[in-house]
Amino acid sequence: MSEPMPSVIAAQPAQLLVGDREVAVPSQPLAQASHSQRAVELLTDNPDFFVLAPLPTSRFKNVGTWFLAALMLGLGGWIVVLGLPFISSLQLGAMIVGIVVLACGLIPVGFGCLFLDSILRGEGPWRFHFDRGSGKLLIDCRRGLSKQHRIVSSRVLTDVLAIQLLYGGYHRISHTSDSGTSSNEQYYAYEMNLIVDDAEQPRLHLSGHADWQWMRDVGNTLSDFLHVPVVDQLHHGDGTNLA
Repeated sequence: MSEPMPSVIAAQPAQLLVGDREVAVPSQPLAQASHSQRAVELLTDNPDFFVLAPLPTSRFKNVGTWFLAALMLGLGGWIVVLGLPFISSLQLGAMIVGIVVLACGLIPVGFGCLFLDSILRGEGPWRFHFDRGSGKLLIDCRRGLSKQHRIVSSRVLTDVLAIQLLYGGYHRISHTSDSGTSSNEQYYAYEMNLIVDDAEQPRLHLSGHADWQWMRDVGNTLSDFLHVPVVDQLHHGDGTNLA
């Protein structure tokens, strides 16, 4: 016989009542970094399979390297074309050789930049696969520029005790543009975590950003999907708005 659904105990700090056990819910923010813009989405095409995934982004972040190479080659070509009436055949041959040498040098440099970026970028954002068919939560990610995802970890869905929605504090970030002008970005951050039945790792971080309305909607959607309660500590919509 399965245990009854965990329920939230009205206390500070929040606690979960799981069977005859009380599980404390830490209230400290878990996210190492939060962003003003949401960078994740919940995919729910299959009623038994939800995916919390990063929003798609361009894979051509190093296009500047290739653009610079093409620009230099193009300029070299135009120099040759425009200079044909004024240079000797020997000078023309030397210019062509110079352009070929330049191209041969830029190609490995471009590939080297891509390879170095792939190494330095490391693991990408995690995807969370909630599969009621297999009863598992799979976490995977891409590494560097690879298109393939590799499994980071997995858990059984019954380990998930609750969805935590948590206020993450006030953030102020300074930005300096290439022209030297600076600006400040100010926002309140929130995060969504899984409370899991694991003494060593009692919480798993799902997302952190400033869109608390989306987070509350998705948190409740995941709660219904997993049949677990929501520990709502956003402090929004209850008369204690912070923003």
